[in-house]
Amino acid sequence: MTTESKVSKRKTVLRLSAVEDSEWELLYHYILNSSKLGSRELVNRSLRSFWLPFAYRETEKFSEADLKEVALDCLAQLYAQMLLISERFEVTPQFMNQSPHTGSATATVISNLPDSRDTPEPEVPVLNSPEFFDYDDSAFMNMLRS
Repeated sequence: MTTESKVSKRKTVLRLSAVEDSEWELLYHYILNSSKLGSRELVNRSLRSFWLPFAYRETEKFSEADLKEVALDCLAQLYAQMLLISERFEVTPQFMNQSPHTGSATATVISNLPDSRDTPEPEVPVLNSPEFFDYDDSAFMNMLRS
């Protein structure tokens, strides 16, 4: 009979609370009840997109190439979310209309968005879905640098 040693893993817990009738309460209620991903996954993906490159840099365990790779991945996730909001609420931020590059990633991505009136709601959020948008990496990087 083999005895396996138990590996103890530390668990980090983040608790959120909101004042009644605040926008935060509304947001937390939405996250807890509306996501097909589950509230934990939705919060994790959101936090990851905003802050993971900074966390990577803080640890000093990652190469510059690793930092750039995770930063680009997070930017792609944030960009996809921005496009989702723009499409679903039929609004376009002014900077999306003023791209300094001809044939920019912004124009390419927006033209590839499905029409919400013709497309059924996706089964899962599109945060990691390659079908959501198709962009040219170099055009995307040029847009981000401008």
